Amino acid sequence: MSTTEPERLRILVAEDSAATRTALAGMLTSWDYDVCEAADGAQAWEQFDRQVCRIVLTDWQMPCMDGLDLIRRIRARENTGFIYTILLTARSATEDVVSAMGEGADAYLIKPVAPAELKARIQAGERIVRLEERLERRRQQLLEARTQILEAEKLAGIGQLAAGMAHEVNNPIAVVSGNVDVFSQAVRALLDVLDTIESLKPELKHAAPQVLQQIEDVQARHDLTWVRETLPRYLESTQSNIRRVQDIITRLQDFSWQDKARIDRIDPVQAVQTSIDVLASELARARVTVRSDFRSVPAIVCHPARFNQAVYNVLHNAIQASSADDVVDVSVFEAEGQINIRVADRGPGIPEKDRSRIFQPFFTTRHTGTGAGLGLSFSHRVFREAGGSIHCSPRPDGGTVFDILIPAADTSA
Repeated sequence: MSTTEPERLRILVAEDSAATRTALAGMLTSWDYDVCEAADGAQAWEQFDRQVCRIVLTDWQMPCMDGLDLIRRIRARENTGFIYTILLTARSATEDVVSAMGEGADAYLIKPVAPAELKARIQAGERIVRLEERLERRRQQLLEARTQILEAEKLAGIGQLAAGMAHEVNNPIAVVSGNVDVFSQAVRALLDVLDTIESLKPELKHAAPQVLQQIEDVQARHDLTWVRETLPRYLESTQSNIRRVQDIITRLQDFSWQDKARIDRIDPVQAVQTSIDVLASELARARVTVRSDFRSVPAIVCHPARFNQAVYNVLHNAIQASSADDVVDVSVFEAEGQINIRVADRGPGIPEKDRSRIFQPFFTTRHTGTGAGLGLSFSHRVFREAGGSIHCSPRPDGGTVFDILIPAADTSA
């Protein structure tokens, strides 16, 4: 079993003495560490804010910002992971050491620093940093496993609900559709009778005027002219809406894929359109419009139900990010052998600091209680399993763009 080589550890050295700083950096570099140097606390914070260093070696007394202030800022910064901090000081009194450790320092070294002691402290810090990294990876694996279980249950529930609804609605719709066909035939027959009577009126006018008068009285009383003109339109409208319901049932069955193979070729355009149709009521409630631009593209190979759910999640997020009367642009096109599904909303956008985290399990930018933070992490995994990826970027005129890239299916297979 192969293991990935850990990245070289990056160490930030903050020291206002140029000679001491150069000596420390030289030793650390010779021990195969990446070193970033800063002449004072403020400069060190700027560098740390740009690129996180896992070990920070800082002098206590520095201009602009001292070592303890630097450590406080590092501890207060969110989403940095574990940082091992070592304080360099000429103070050796117990109360000073206790104070420094209480402020967040993990270790301290008395100046002037002996190389052997420095190396031992750095190696101890590295062991802790690597352990924290392994623990974080394990935590992410556990979160991902939990997400898979939750999403699998959710997907199964949605699929069963969709399949059950489709089955329950299918039977009465089939009966209604059959009855309307019978009614249509009967109406055509009745209209044929009316047309025949109408054609006989000239003969009845001379041969049986009383009969003709009775016919005209009935026609006037029941407005048979309106019946003749309107009834066929009502029947056509009824048949059209029955076909619409049947189409919705078909799309629900496509969405659930209860009776399909685990892996299959699907039309990505149809998958996206199905998700849009399933979200029709959500779109109407939010007063959001979808503007689509679908090109003819090759099939893709995936788990159909999971892929449908993953696309649904991305579209649902775009709708929730939108305001009333907004437009969500959805396009499907092919570029360089990959199918690109692009979803662009006009919402408030996602802060740059959060874009790298939105696909992590349980991370959400919504208010507490309004989002579980599972949808995009599930979608990210599904697209990855299909050999693709999903990327998030800011929309130039405001909002967020999600690009889903999936390789086209091999046509020779």
